[in-house]
Amino acid sequence: MAISRNIRLSPGFFRLPSETDDIFEEPATQSETELPAPDAPLLLKQYSCEDYIREYYNGTDTRYELKDGYLRVLSNTSFKELLLTQFLKKEIDHAIDALEKPWQCLFGAGLRTGWRQVRQPHICVIRADQQADMISKTNICQTPPFLVVEIVTPEAVSTTYRHKRSEYAALGVPEYWIVDPVHVQVVILLLEEGLYSDTVYSKDTVISSHLFPNLKLDPEMLMAAGAIS
Repeated sequence: MAISRNIRLSPGFFRLPSETDDIFEEPATQSETELPAPDAPLLLKQYSCEDYIREYYNGTDTRYELKDGYLRVLSNTSFKELLLTQFLKKEIDHAIDALEKPWQCLFGAGLRTGWRQVRQPHICVIRADQQADMISKTNICQTPPFLVVEIVTPEAVSTTYRHKRSEYAALGVPEYWIVDPVHVQVVILLLEEGLYSDTVYSKDTVISSHLFPNLKLDPEMLMAAGAIS
């Protein structure tokens, strides 16, 4: 069953990111004694994006995101997450091919969502030419993707539903999927006038994607793809 919450679709509201989008602006002031954000309570030291890339991005056994300049430890990828991500990437790759678009579906790429802020979503869909916007020859994208997919883990429910929702909306990501094995549902969020409207899909209801209208997926199919036999 799909539950729509305040969906208002107006002509032209679905805007794909352009080459001229500029999402970063250094704050006028930045306190070095600021306390960590609720979802990032690792160290009281703040890091710049450059420090994070040099010291912690793909450079250690532990995976980190950067939230408001603070390191946030990510749990190790579970087998269920891996299976779901592989399945979704394959389906999205097929949908891109069917549309004959110069897009790329990335698995494991980083996404800069602000000054001193880098997330590591499960999947991003970008234009092929957005590779030129990757930071310092890393796989961290700093312009808004067409689509971001996050798979909910038990320890990051609030982060996925609240904090990342706000960050991706501010970044200008037109479509954000929350694939939730915890609650056995998929939430599709569409950006309109800077805010997301969301539709919750459960059971065998086919999800509706503006980016990929011919994609035929439902929550039960996705949960089966992530099941460990």
